[in-house]
Amino acid sequence: MESAILEGAFAAPVFDSQAAFRAILAALAEPGTAHRLPASAPPAPLSPTAGSIALSLCDQETPVAIDPAFRAAAPWITFHTGAPVTDDRTAARFAFLSGLDTIPPGFGVGDDLYPDRSATLVAPIRLEGRRMTLRGPGIDGTRTIAASFTDAFLDGWAANRALFPRGLDLILVDEIGGAVLALPRTTEVTCTSR
Repeated sequence: MESAILEGAFAAPVFDSQAAFRAILAALAEPGTAHRLPASAPPAPLSPTAGSIALSLCDQETPVAIDPAFRAAAPWITFHTGAPVTDDRTAARFAFLSGLDTIPPGFGVGDDLYPDRSATLVAPIRLEGRRMTLRGPGIDGTRTIAASFTDAFLDGWAANRALFPRGLDLILVDEIGGAVLALPRTTEVTCTSR
């Protein structure tokens, strides 16, 4: 067990971390576009892509909430990033979720003076199924993706968007291909097919 905590970080820590960070920033700047990250090997069932997100974004000043399904990865995240794991959703700056049927309650959305003190949710998604139209900053007109978003998620995302400048941001991990795409709080998501 101890070796699983010590191993699995980036092969080339400086270069891989920089490449992952740039890919995540590109995903946030262009919502709905897929980007690949350098591989990591966190303890299962946390995906290699989610592990790479943790390695490049989390640090000792970013408390992390972890879905109970990923508890085995908590020591790995803390060892490699210094990030404290918390059960207090309001304190978490990142949350690693095992699913996203709806927007989970209780995470900090920032406030009007400090909207950046909100949480970023990292969750798996299947990039297949219903067609979604995205609008907002970083999108020239509209962008269309296929995604397995539920109606409850879409309703919750609309309510989240209405909180602007406060609100949650999402980094989504493609369950099949391993790429990431992001939905900042400013992105409007509407279902265009059932």
